[in-house]
Amino acid sequence: MVQTLSAQEINLQILREKFSLELVENDKFFPELQYELPEISSA
Repeated sequence: MVQTLSAQEINLQILREKFSLELVENDKFFPELQYELPEISSA
């Protein structure tokens, strides 16, 4: 069963511990974030 938490009940430290999150400073980690993407249109 899925447990839902309010954003007020969670913080970054809990997420780090639960999901073993760690800071990555490598520019190549998410290269798709570096792409020049077209503007989003309403069409």
